[in-house]
Amino acid sequence: MGRKSTARERLIEVALRCFWENGCASVSVDLICQKAGVNKGSFYHFFPSKTDLLLTTLDDFWTDARTTILEPAFDPQKQPFERIFALIDNTYNQQETLRNELGRTIGCPFCNLAVEMSNLEDIVNLRIESIFGRWELYIEGALQEAFVTGKFNGLPKPTAQVIYATLCGAILRAKVSNNPARILEIKPQVQQILGFTP
Repeated sequence: MGRKSTARERLIEVALRCFWENGCASVSVDLICQKAGVNKGSFYHFFPSKTDLLLTTLDDFWTDARTTILEPAFDPQKQPFERIFALIDNTYNQQETLRNELGRTIGCPFCNLAVEMSNLEDIVNLRIESIFGRWELYIEGALQEAFVTGKFNGLPKPTAQVIYATLCGAILRAKVSNNPARILEIKPQVQQILGFTP
C-alpha cells in the first residue's frame, strides 16, 4: 500500500500561519504551494479556490482555539467568573508566546480576517460571524450558571457579547502596540461589567 499524501495537510498548515501572520490578500496560491512543497495542480485538486482554503483554515483556527484557549479556560471545575478571567489569561498567554516566537504580536486570526475580508467575501464573513457566536456561547454559559446560582444578576447573552467585544478590542490594541499585556488591562472593566469584586 502506498503512503498517503500529506499535501493537503501541508497546504493547510502553511496557510494557517501565512493567513494569520500576513492576511489573506498578500498571500498568493503560488506562495502557499512553494512553502508547502506542493505543485499548483495539487492545490486545485484539494481546493477549488483560495477562498475554499481560507474557509478550511478558519475551521482549523477554531479547533485550535477551542482546544488550547476555550476548553481549558471554561473547565467546569472552575467557578463561572473564574472561567471568564481564565479566558483573558489564556488569550494573553497565546499572544505573548507568539510574540516571543515571531518578534511581533499578530492578534486574533478571526478578527484580522474579518477586518480584511468584510467587504470582499460574504461566505467568509458568515463563517467568521458563526465562530464569533461560538466564542460568545462559552461566556454566556458561564454567565447563565452564575445567574442561576445568584452570583450574577445581569442578562447573560448581551453581557457575553459585550465581554467578547471587549476582549477582541484588547487583542487589537495588543497587536497595534505590539504589547500582549494590553489584553490583561481589560480585567477591571470586565469585573465592572460582571458586578464582581475579587
